[in-house]
Amino acid sequence: MLGRSALSDQEIADLRQRAWRQQGVLIVNVADSRLSDEERWLLRDIAERLHGGDPWK
Repeated sequence: MLGRSALSDQEIADLRQRAWRQQGVLIVNVADSRLSDEERWLLRDIAERLHGGDPWK
């Protein structure tokens, strides 16, 4: 049996949108170019407080 291939960019975007709309779960890449530097740092601060650690270390 063949496995499913990796999700396309559009499928990932749809998944993120459904997670937010249906469950109030935000999935965001802090490297997203649509974010300002201030937004990026705010998200990193929240993630580190909730989940600990720094993914770049």
